[in-house]
Order: sequence, then structure tokens, then C-alpha cells
Amino acid sequence: MDLVHVRDALQPVTAPSAASLQILLVDDSQADRSLLAAFLISQGHRVQCAGNGEEALSLFDERRIDVVLMDVMMPVMDGIEATRRIKARCRQRWVPVLLLSALSASNDAVRGLEAGADDYLAKPVHLQLLAMKLRAFQRVAETTRALAQRRDEVEAETAMAIALMEGMVQRQQGLQDPALTWVVEPSSRFSGDLVAAARTPSQRLVAMLADATGHGLPAAISLLPMVQVFYGMLRKDLGVGEVAAEMNRRLKEYAPPGICMAAVLVALDPVRGQVEVWNGGIPGGLWICGGRELLTDALASRHLPLGILPDARFDDGCTRLDVRSGGHLVFVSDGVIEAVDALGTAFGMERVRTQLLGSDPADAIPCTLRAVHSHLGDSPAHDDISMMMLGLP
Repeated sequence: MDLVHVRDALQPVTAPSAASLQILLVDDSQADRSLLAAFLISQGHRVQCAGNGEEALSLFDERRIDVVLMDVMMPVMDGIEATRRIKARCRQRWVPVLLLSALSASNDAVRGLEAGADDYLAKPVHLQLLAMKLRAFQRVAETTRALAQRRDEVEAETAMAIALMEGMVQRQQGLQDPALTWVVEPSSRFSGDLVAAARTPSQRLVAMLADATGHGLPAAISLLPMVQVFYGMLRKDLGVGEVAAEMNRRLKEYAPPGICMAAVLVALDPVRGQVEVWNGGIPGGLWICGGRELLTDALASRHLPLGILPDARFDDGCTRLDVRSGGHLVFVSDGVIEAVDALGTAFGMERVRTQLLGSDPADAIPCTLRAVHSHLGDSPAHDDISMMMLGLP
């Protein structure tokens, strides 16, 4: 560093910044380190010094560093390798590395940039230019910190929302009923599908598979009032048509236009050996008994999804079946049928039928879910995947 730069270091070119950066200064020259450290401190920054890349890595692991000033030519470990390793340690946090390279070694700067460095300065260092670059890094660092804080807040809010929804939806005692098997696999952090179930005072098992408009949090939020209506109506031991009518009224009342919910409600009366079904928009159901399918069309959707028709036009009519021959009723959401592989081929209802007919009832849902995953391969599921099975007496 020449005399001009020494004088610059002793007389700061700018006033110290109100905000401070934690800077890791890496240079094998004690004189250069001392002068640069004095200048950086005069600018209001905190400085950690290292004499080679290996020392730099140790300090980087111990301290929360905001910016690294890295000399290229050093013993033990040079700046190129140290930069590469520091960048590997950063993971999601952005820590800029500013290379300090001699004018005659521009190829070193190129190699450093290839290793992940963000910028470089020629040596001897022009202190005013260094101060300007640090201010630019500081603005980015402040923005990054703000984004990280917001991300942490969103993560905390999301975790709370998930816990609340699980408490309201998935911890109901009816979902543990031995006659019920179900799975809901969301395509994002929040599911727009749900399964709800409860025993009524007369010991009927009533179960619902619902699929709200859209995906993620908005769809999940629209389901919550429906869950409360469902369980509240069942405590009155009402029929599934009446439950569907009240859910339709409530959805029309509070939901914005365009929000609806496909749903199938099934009531199993084990004493009479009867099933009552209201299906509005769920693709279809299967009655499987003894390895064969019964009444192919009896469980199909006969109504529009909830939230579309006004009360005066709503049809609460149900399908009633005598199920004393036993077996299982199975319903799946359209996320199962429309699961698309890399070639654009949907899983389809026929594959669902093949899996269910070819599986032991105790393993039918898991086998079908594995088949859907195998069909998807590396392709993501674009909709929630849900299935519900009721064992018949």
C-alpha cells in the first residue's frame, strides 16, 4: 500500500456509517491488514482479521459475518479455495465476498468470481471505492435481513395455522373410528381436501370427503366453517341431505363468488345395514365386496358442489343402499384421478378400480396411494390427493 493510501487510511474519506457490518478481512500481509482494518473501523464497521484461508474459515464458522474481504494469494489456503468453501457454508444466507487482487493478476480475479466471489478490487485498494462497495453491500444486507425476518415470521404464522387446522380438522375422535380408513395428502403445505367423521347419537357413522375450490391456504380456510357445521349438525342426528343443505347455505352466505366445495357425505347405519349417500361433485365411489364391484353408478355424483345453488334450488335428495352383503365403500378426490405423469397421462378411475379390486381391504388405500406416487414419478402432484373407505357391516 503506497503513502497516498496510508494517508487515506489515517483520514477517513467518509463519515462512519450509522449501521455496522461484521467484516472478515483476510490478507497475509500484516501491514495491509492493519491499515485496512483501521479504515473499516473508522467507517463504523466491526472487523475480524485472518492471515490465510484456513483461519478465515474458522472465523467464518464462529462469527456471523456480513461481508468477506479476501486476498487471493496467501499461504496455507489461498483466497480462491477459501471463497469456494465459504460460499458452500452460506446455504440460504447471502454473504458477499469481495476479492482483493493485484492488477497484474486479473486471471486470479476471474477464477475467484468463478468460485463464487461477488466482486473484486485491485490492490493497492482504493479506499473510497471500497467504502462505496461496502455501502452497496450494506443496503443488500439490510434488505436480506428484512426478508429473512419476514420469512421467519411467515414460517411461524404458517406453523400456527397448520397447528390450528390440525386441531380443528384432524384430531376429531370420529377419524379414529375402526370402520373408517382415510388419507389426505396435500400438494402444498395446506390441504384444500379434508375427511371428517363422527358417530351420531343413534350410532350411525357419518363421514365426509370434501374438496374445496383452489389449493393451499385459501382453500383450507374455506373448509374450516364447513367442519364446524358438519360436526354441529351431526350432534343433532340429522340426515346427510339436511347436513349438505345447511353447509350449502352457510357457504353461500359467507364465501366470496366462485368459491365452492365438492363433497360426498355418507351415513352408515350398522343396525339396519343401510347407507345414505349425498354426492355433490366428488368423481365417484366404489362398492367393493368379495373382490368385485357392486352397483357401479349408485355412488356417482348426482348434485352440484356445495356453494353453487341458492337454497330454493338445492336438492338434498340422497341415494339409499342396502349394504347387508358387506364389503367397503371407497371415495377418492379428483386429485387422485387427475394425477398426471411426465407424459401427461392421468391416473384415471380405471387404475383406481384396478388397485382397489386387486388389494386386500386392509391395504387397499395404501396400495392405491403407492400406485399414484409410482404413476407420478418425478412429476409433482398438482392437486391434493385424498381417499376415504368405510367398512360395511
